[in-house]
Amino acid sequence: MAYRAVTYFTDLLDHAHEYHAGDPYPRKGLSVSPGRLRELTGNSNRRGIPLIEEIKEKKQTRKKKATEE
Repeated sequence: MAYRAVTYFTDLLDHAHEYHAGDPYPRKGLSVSPGRLRELTGNSNRRGIPLIEEIKEKKQTRKKKATEE
């Protein structure tokens, strides 16, 4: 699953690494626990608001070409 920051925050468990709205989370090379993801996607963090969101991947649909006979 992929996540992105929805607002500016500093990750206190990653040496105060800064994330700006739209930045991918976690940064390259960092692994985070499922608990940490729940904390940051919910409001049980220091800011009390969701700081990241899951990126929903759009399913690509192929357009069928109309065949003429």
